[in-house]
Amino acid sequence: MEIRLADDAALRWQGVLNLQPLQSDGTLTLDDLELSPLLPYLRANFPIDAFEATLDARMQYTVSEGADGIFTARLDGLE
Repeated sequence: MEIRLADDAALRWQGVLNLQPLQSDGTLTLDDLELSPLLPYLRANFPIDAFEATLDARMQYTVSEGADGIFTARLDGLE
């Protein structure tokens, strides 16, 4: 599945999703995400006037709900 975001960024998901109990694992990929909207948050902590960058990331993940109702999440292989 692919979701197109603002400024031609894309979030892609490939994996498995089970609803009862909740369990999912797969790969999330983020391409060409503009980071300039973070500038106001960066200015609060750093002396910065301008900021232009894009983010590409890929990671494996696992999310599951235990018998006690507690959720666990694991991220691996962040690139």
